[in-house]
Amino acid sequence: VDAGNLVQAGATLLTTIVALDPIYATFDLSEADLLRFTRRGTTRPEGGVPEPVLLRLADEAEFGRQGRMDFLDTALDARSGTIRARATIANADLFLTPGTFARLRLRAGEGEVLMVPDAAIAADQAARVVMTVSADGTVVAKPVALGPVVDGLRVVRSGLSPADQVITAGLHLARPGGRVTAEVKPLAPARLAEAR
Repeated sequence: VDAGNLVQAGATLLTTIVALDPIYATFDLSEADLLRFTRRGTTRPEGGVPEPVLLRLADEAEFGRQGRMDFLDTALDARSGTIRARATIANADLFLTPGTFARLRLRAGEGEVLMVPDAAIAADQAARVVMTVSADGTVVAKPVALGPVVDGLRVVRSGLSPADQVITAGLHLARPGGRVTAEVKPLAPARLAEAR
């Protein structure tokens, strides 16, 4: 645009203004997540959630950046069953660039969960299963309902009990009904994580 040109609303884009520090991350929450927050009483009238929002970029292994959710839309999108939300994240080093893809993690709740190594999950024709060893040494395939992966461990929502012995090595050799000799080994402390 040069001096003397006629400028009208919507005709010529003069510039785009973006916030760099803090930077905003816009995302959608599912209706189930919104209900979980609301039932716990963590959605505030001004739209934020007191728990932190953790951010990880595509080339990062850890959720190393932290922010806070500061906006929650007023209504669910009936077509997608989601609600728009926004988090504010400090960006003093200006490393984050507007438009960058990132993964966000919000604490959906606390409680004890059962977790197994993600490599212990197998699939049959109908469902995801975990191979277990019964008291008499027989391999039993147990269908499971799965949750997210946290640090290499998969959350098991249902189908297993804490007393079950899960086969984590030699899974390709285990066949339901076959007999095995189980060697009980606890998971290494580095593999244990808290699901959030």
